[in-house]
Amino acid sequence: MSIAKRAAACNASCADQTRHKRYNRLRAWFRFLGADKSLYARDLKPTFTLTNPHIYSKQQITAILAQASDRGELAVRLGYQCGFRKQEIEHAMYREIGWENCTISVSDKRWSDIYPAEKARKVQERVKVRLAEAEKAGRVLRLDPVWAFRVKDAEERAIPVPAEFLEKLRARQAMHSNDHLIVPNSIGSPDQSLLATIKGLAKKAGLGTAGVDLHTLRRTWMTTLIRNGVDIRTVQHLTGHAKLETTLRYLRPTEGEEQHRCISKKVAPLAPGRCAQYRFQSSEKAFLSEALSRADEGVNRARELPCF
Repeated sequence: MSIAKRAAACNASCADQTRHKRYNRLRAWFRFLGADKSLYARDLKPTFTLTNPHIYSKQQITAILAQASDRGELAVRLGYQCGFRKQEIEHAMYREIGWENCTISVSDKRWSDIYPAEKARKVQERVKVRLAEAEKAGRVLRLDPVWAFRVKDAEERAIPVPAEFLEKLRARQAMHSNDHLIVPNSIGSPDQSLLATIKGLAKKAGLGTAGVDLHTLRRTWMTTLIRNGVDIRTVQHLTGHAKLETTLRYLRPTEGEEQHRCISKKVAPLAPGRCAQYRFQSSEKAFLSEALSRADEGVNRARELPCF
């Protein structure tokens, strides 16, 4: 079976771009091993269409919040006002809030940080049993007997929290003083049904459920920061991305009237009746002539080099 067919069979539930990346990694590995080229022929590579990231508008966010309960509102705000990932929302704790600095941190958490000592011990025992069963069956589980949550790529960070949201967090903690998690389920554990909750809110708001996920809230937050003047390096730090390319991939470019408005502020319109040609000043002419003369000298020197 070719690599493309095997990848399609194993990753049927993955996005097209994910299958494309996995195929490239497998192809590079097989080329290194000197495998038969028919296994990784280029025409078998999975294809995908690179589209603009989807974000929510202010009206859509308002409509979603209007349908949310207090708990659901906190989950939505952690996504679009703090840029939390799904698991970061599930494991967000009140002790990570810096009330004086108006920040909230993303950090690793042990089972004992989330549950009381006796319950944490029982959870750890169940995790060990599940890991042993999975090992016998030849499966891999992303569970750890010590850590309940590990920050992705060890990217611990502190994120500024808007004052309005901070007051909502303070009020929620006062009403539920026994909760350690900000958005727990009914038994005080990390709520793993947040995606279904967000989809339900979007459906009630008349937005449908297609393309609705928690990561869209994170993309909306990142794009909002950029459009309001926060530099890209700061956004990269706040998102916890190791590479700037990753941050850029999440941003959505401005479109329509907003795009025209931004460009019109930066680019001065040409005076009526004048040619749309840039008129060089005398200093710029001197600079360009010197640069051209140096370029000519470089070309002449290159011509004099011997051919090999």
